[in-house]
Amino acid sequence: MRRWPAQDGRRALGTALGVAILLAVAPASADPTDACFSAHENGQVVRRAGKLVQARQQFIQCSQTTCPAMNQADCVERVNDIDRVLPTLIVEVKDEAGADVARFTLQLDGVTVPADAAARPIPLDPGAHTAVLEGAGFPRVTREIVLREGDRNRRERVVLTRPGSPVPPRDRPVPPKDAAPADPAPGRNQRILAVGVGALGVVGLGAAGVFALKTRSSLDESAPFCDASKRLRPARPRSPW
Repeated sequence: MRRWPAQDGRRALGTALGVAILLAVAPASADPTDACFSAHENGQVVRRAGKLVQARQQFIQCSQTTCPAMNQADCVERVNDIDRVLPTLIVEVKDEAGADVARFTLQLDGVTVPADAAARPIPLDPGAHTAVLEGAGFPRVTREIVLREGDRNRRERVVLTRPGSPVPPRDRPVPPKDAAPADPAPGRNQRILAVGVGALGVVGLGAAGVFALKTRSSLDESAPFCDASKRLRPARPRSPW
């Protein structure tokens, strides 16, 4: 029977003991408090950078009951603050006839989103996003979407059209019912007003001319009774004979 040298036996025993010590110490060295403080700090950094989705995940991590009470309370409050302004997007996919398209593929900023999840609010960071949609029998459609803080449940309607079908215009905002209708011919009212003012001016000039002519005629009739100094001469008394 072969015997192992004593030196090799001691080396193997030392290795086994070292592994056992590491396994026993590793769980104790992972302090959850450190992870809570780290998540709290990282969440504030990404929040200032405008990455609300990532910041929310960090604050959720430090809002667990295993974290210190003060740290946990602050993280819970920060999660609520983000939820009030975090933009969410709902994608509505229609065909050229206005019917719903149930089967399609959606990619938001290169990340695939299932069709059923597109009908629910999708949390996104504020800023520009690229949506690429493609359905069976439809060509690919790319849409640029800009979200801002506070855009809750923003609905984006995307129309997929089959080749050869007329492309419908994108939905335009509907003006309020009490809003005044837009002038179909801009400047028309101004032109009408200018013509009216001109006509009044012509009438005024004509009236002034008539008045001047009447005044001149009256002066001509009274000329025999005026002397050179523009004074009226007294009337010659009539003879009784």
